Amino acid sequence: MAKKRPFSEAVRRRNIQGALWQNFDGNGNPFYTPSVTRSYKDQNDQWQNEVLHVPLDDIPRVIAVLQEMETKAYEQMQVDYATRSTNGDSEAQVPVGAGAAESDNF
Repeated sequence: MAKKRPFSEAVRRRNIQGALWQNFDGNGNPFYTPSVTRSYKDQNDQWQNEVLHVPLDDIPRVIAVLQEMETKAYEQMQVDYATRSTNGDSEAQVPVGAGAAESDNF
C-alpha cells in the first residue's frame, strides 16, 4: 500500500487553499497529487470544507472547464439582466464582469 506524507507545498487565496501532497507508489517512487480546498460557513455558522483531489494530468482540463463555465455564467447573467431591463425591472443590476475577483485582496 502506498504511504502518504503531509503536504509538501500549500498556497492560500482567501477561502481557497491548494496543497501538493507527496505520495509513494509500491516501489517507493514519489509522485505528487494536488488538492484544492474551499472553506465556507454553513447555515449553522459552522466551518465546512470541500476538497477536490486532481491528478496532475487533469489540471489543464479542470482549469479550462472552470474558465469556460465562468464565461458562460457571465454571458447568461448579461442575458438575464437584458431581459429583466427590457421587462421594466428597475432593480435589475448589471452583473460584474469576468475577472472582477482578480482585483480582490488575496
